[in-house]
Amino acid sequence: NIFCSWSSPNANVVITGREPVENWYSEENTHVYGKEPATLKTGHFTQVVWRDSRELGVGVARNRSGQVFVVANYDPPGNYIGSFAKNVPPPGGFEIPKIIVDRPLIDDCKVITPKPEKHVRIVDENDPDQFDEFSRAMLRHHNEYRRRHGAPDLVLHKELLRDAQQWAEILARDDRFTYRQNSKYGENLYCLWSSDRHAKPNPRDVCRSWYEEVKQYAFAVEPRGVIKGGQFTQMVWKGTRELGVGVGQTRSGKVIVVCTYYPRGNVLGQFVANVQKKTI
Repeated sequence: NIFCSWSSPNANVVITGREPVENWYSEENTHVYGKEPATLKTGHFTQVVWRDSRELGVGVARNRSGQVFVVANYDPPGNYIGSFAKNVPPPGGFEIPKIIVDRPLIDDCKVITPKPEKHVRIVDENDPDQFDEFSRAMLRHHNEYRRRHGAPDLVLHKELLRDAQQWAEILARDDRFTYRQNSKYGENLYCLWSSDRHAKPNPRDVCRSWYEEVKQYAFAVEPRGVIKGGQFTQMVWKGTRELGVGVGQTRSGKVIVVCTYYPRGNVLGQFVANVQKKTI
């Protein structure tokens, strides 16, 4: 979130913490609860109260003309398309969680010494003992498409693989085809029918089906409301670094493929920076 205030260059004006937050929260007056927004007119408000966000960083700077800028960063970020109803309920819509400080901070907040993160990257995607051939093939085809759009290669990650496989098995067991609610990962889904109980889709066909949504996507503009081409955009999202793959089969013979992505893509306001036109 960004806030700007103006004062004369020589004035020693101090911005209070209340001013930017109240400014952002005032957008609540025009926010419509319970549905996905068509535009992000209340995006500052929704990020302030986004349920899944847990950590906050704040910076302040003044330029020579007297403008004072306040920047607030949030992790995990909010304003994900498809997650507004769950993450921005009306006042009183969810309990306020207990605040737990799990990392030492010095008083002026200039230095943070975090604990080691549990999310450990796995970079040896070619080790046959770690990943099956289907997952490696899915990774290979993802990266082929990502390179076309100037996005860095992904790597397979064990935690994402477990999450994708778990969700694929749940969908297969319940004979459903839907995205996981409140997941911290991005997600793409694919389904086909086969009478072979051991069938797996062709990885190239799966990735091609998602990539072909590029035909529906308008580059260089931020989408409004529902994304056209959302599986394509998640596939080539520049900020994503890690991939998980899972496969499940229903009793009726449907084969479901789930891919999970971290950091997740399809963040409102970040499409232009993360989804580039084809370069090669």
